[in-house]
Amino acid sequence: MASAQTLYAGAGLVVNGALGADLRLRLEGYRPPGAGSATVTFEVAGPRPRLGLGVSTNQAFGPLGNLIIEGWGAVAPHPAGGAAAEASLAARGVIGPVALRLALLGYGADVSVFRPSQLASAERPRFTGPAGGLQLSLTYRVNRDFILEGAPELYLTHSGLALRVDAAARLLRLLGDNELRVEVHGYGAPGFGAGAVAAGAAVTFPRGREPDVTVGASVGYSGNGLWPGVRVSLGERVGSVRLDLAAAFEPYRLDLPALRLTGSARAPLGGSLPSGTELVVDAAVASDLGLTGSAPLQAYAGVALAFPVNLR
Repeated sequence: MASAQTLYAGAGLVVNGALGADLRLRLEGYRPPGAGSATVTFEVAGPRPRLGLGVSTNQAFGPLGNLIIEGWGAVAPHPAGGAAAEASLAARGVIGPVALRLALLGYGADVSVFRPSQLASAERPRFTGPAGGLQLSLTYRVNRDFILEGAPELYLTHSGLALRVDAAARLLRLLGDNELRVEVHGYGAPGFGAGAVAAGAAVTFPRGREPDVTVGASVGYSGNGLWPGVRVSLGERVGSVRLDLAAAFEPYRLDLPALRLTGSARAPLGGSLPSGTELVVDAAVASDLGLTGSAPLQAYAGVALAFPVNLR
């Protein structure tokens, strides 16, 4: 039986010490015959060759219920020469009022080496060498209006252990229909020779069928000094076009660039193209603003066509 997949064909420009081109093909949602609920994602890119393969499946585990298991692996040239790889294996599910996610990961280079469009991602800390990590995420619904979240992460690097912990309390209807989120952040750099702490709050404004808007402020302290922080995320529909923007300015962070910006737009295309084809434009910027002495600016801008396909 045929199932729907999406094929992305795109091109972009990457700034990461030098200006480079990025051409890629990505197939999402392929369901191999006889593989049950498993779906496969495959990506190939150049002119600096990259290969990526992802698998996602659902499995029932008795009292644990239905678990979603996801794996990803990629290889690419390392900026310093030779090859680099990244791999992750994650499982997530719900036990009563608690949603859990556990992930094991290892990587030999920054996320921008394998996935340039996600160079502003906060999914994992940045280190100067390879690292392996264990991530745990818990979400506990106390009642219909109160949710607690915790995300401890432990990493092993060539310089020693590193620890990152984020926690939040979400009050869903404290400000009318708007959500108040109170957050704390802690980070111990490899070997625990440096660290960062922060606290803040954010308000999410739900807009029904339209994308939510979130605005947050924080204050944090690290070796970079005592700094305020701000972050904003929003989405908007302009006619048939979906726009998404996110920005974060957090100079106290030691695990991530101080400035992180992402934006994307999706628009349906008609004419002689297959029904459901979309134009996708995305961009990302990350910079440490000269605070750590690493690469001062990374940027990506790309455009792609997303075609619905049916592979048997």
